[in-house]
Amino acid sequence: MATAGAKFIKKSALLVLALSAILTLEGNFAASQAIHEMVLQSWGNRVQIFPAIPNEWQDVSFHQLLAEGGFIIDAERIGGKTIKVKITATVDQSLRVKNPFSQPEYQSNIKLKEEDTDLMCQLKAEQTLLITSK
Repeated sequence: MATAGAKFIKKSALLVLALSAILTLEGNFAASQAIHEMVLQSWGNRVQIFPAIPNEWQDVSFHQLLAEGGFIIDAERIGGKTIKVKITATVDQSLRVKNPFSQPEYQSNIKLKEEDTDLMCQLKAEQTLLITSK
């Protein structure tokens, strides 16, 4: 009987270690998701670039984050101002993005329609929209 008890203790200890690793891993994913949500949000058919960046983060960039609708997005912010946004469609899709620039002036490689604070266009699969500040 002592052997059976020892096996149970070893198996229980392994289970506790395995569960600890799973819970730790989940916590790490939550932290990365929080950062992702600070730099890029996409829900309700609308993309927002740098929607929740603290003022202390003057220089921020990200590369190849996936947004709702099948968009791959890169963006760069220097001195607290967004200077470049690159959006590549993975499928034919209409894009609606909140204007990420503090100045109303920007330039883009594709004609954009403006509605309130949003910029809109239709992208084909593999087509890339590049928007930069002037």
